[in-house]
Amino acid sequence: MPFLNSPHESVANEATATAASESAIPDSSTRTGAQRDALAGLDEVIRKMILERSVVQTDIIQQRAVLNRQVAHLSSIDENIQNLQGVWANMATDFSLTSNK
Repeated sequence: MPFLNSPHESVANEATATAASESAIPDSSTRTGAQRDALAGLDEVIRKMILERSVVQTDIIQQRAVLNRQVAHLSSIDENIQNLQGVWANMATDFSLTSNK
């Protein structure tokens, strides 16, 4: 009949098992440090994305300003064309000509 483990052996085995399981599970300070590192990494990504968004937003504002100036210039050209067409029509009437518009 085989001998059962002596009480001393079972205590020694439990201590070994406990030590092994403790080393496999990080303690709370290690977990907290890892969580802090993860949060710092996410914070850095968020800051970079906010900066990128700000750059894009500034670019859009500048492009809108350019577009607004171009639209104003286009309107001015249209007004000048209409005025010159009116002048042409008046002059043509004086010379009895017709427009090719």
